[in-house]
Amino acid sequence: MKKILCVFEPFDLTQTIYTIEDKDILNTIKINGIDDISNTILSIAEENDIQEVSLKGQGPINYIEGIKNNIQKEELLKYNKNKLNIHII
Repeated sequence: MKKILCVFEPFDLTQTIYTIEDKDILNTIKINGIDDISNTILSIAEENDIQEVSLKGQGPINYIEGIKNNIQKEELLKYNKNKLNIHII
């Protein structure tokens, strides 16, 4: 099963998003900052028919929770429903 893994480095300009299937990395995307992270994750999920998203990062849990909430809010605005299962690991 394919899933998205997003690893956040709060003090780095570049954030990394992986598309993974059965522990194999299929694709790696690096983006600058977190401003467009929600739309990037939604696009990857839509293009690859992915419903599972894992968020991982250092720093306060509130930071990752905020990103999760932003993704869910953008998904609801874009698709009028939340179909992604987003987990913080």
